[in-house]
Amino acid sequence: MSNNLTFATCLMAALLGWFVIGGEPMIKEPRLTVSTVPVAVKGFPVVLRLTVYGPVHGAALTSFFDNVAEVVVLMRDKITSKEYTLSSYNRGSAIVLTTKEGEHRDAERQYRFMVKEGESRAALLELSSLQTRATSLKDIPIGEYELSVVFPHSRLKSDAVQLRLLSPSEDEQKALEGAFADPKQQVNWVSRLLNPKKEALDWGRLGDVASNQCAFYRLVVAALTGDLNRELVQEIKSSKVPEYLVPEREVLALEVSNAVSQTQDKTLAAALREKYPEISWRLDDIEQGHGSFLRFRREGGK
Repeated sequence: MSNNLTFATCLMAALLGWFVIGGEPMIKEPRLTVSTVPVAVKGFPVVLRLTVYGPVHGAALTSFFDNVAEVVVLMRDKITSKEYTLSSYNRGSAIVLTTKEGEHRDAERQYRFMVKEGESRAALLELSSLQTRATSLKDIPIGEYELSVVFPHSRLKSDAVQLRLLSPSEDEQKALEGAFADPKQQVNWVSRLLNPKKEALDWGRLGDVASNQCAFYRLVVAALTGDLNRELVQEIKSSKVPEYLVPEREVLALEVSNAVSQTQDKTLAAALREKYPEISWRLDDIEQGHGSFLRFRREGGK
């Protein structure tokens, strides 16, 4: 009996070694994770970082600028347990951008794609700009929530993260009123980013929480609308952003630096690719001349 048990144990160990110890597991479960700030002020950008781990077929991940991603965002009130569902429109597999001339479908940029086993892909979604069927972020009251994201097409659901929504302070409300005709309406920050208005928001009126959640957004604004120079590169590199957005900040700094020097810093790109494999697709776009964040910069930055 003892010999049989020993043989069985050895056989199981050998099998496990072949499937696991001898290399990567034969089957990996696909995953979706979400990261965001723990506290956010309503009315200002709330950036989610969505990361898919393969194998996943037909994953719907977007760039920062696609506000019609095929996603469902679930927000459950931690006190009342009431759940709010933000369900986006599904407008096909091509990225749809909102521009001054109307909607533009970029057929060259598909947001459904294959994430292979052992690979990952991260992209950003601005929550208040998500074009929803019914409920939007402005309809959700202040409070503490558990937020999770679902990709209906691939049936992936993330674990929940904590998000506390605050009302804007008096100064922050005045900043919104000074920049928008009707700040009580849902502000599409992505559309605003692509089509900057003359009325600039007074960022100096923002408190610490709102300033933190807007930090990366402001850097993208500067890259899309300001002068591209070495001072901006240093500003991007030295600016403090929420920890989960550091990889994208590094990509933005690289892209702006490349534009200033008119060369490709392949050494830095390789280092970023190794450190943050989930943003390799952004580096690919830059190296192939498509651009990542700067692809939406207008001529002259305006």
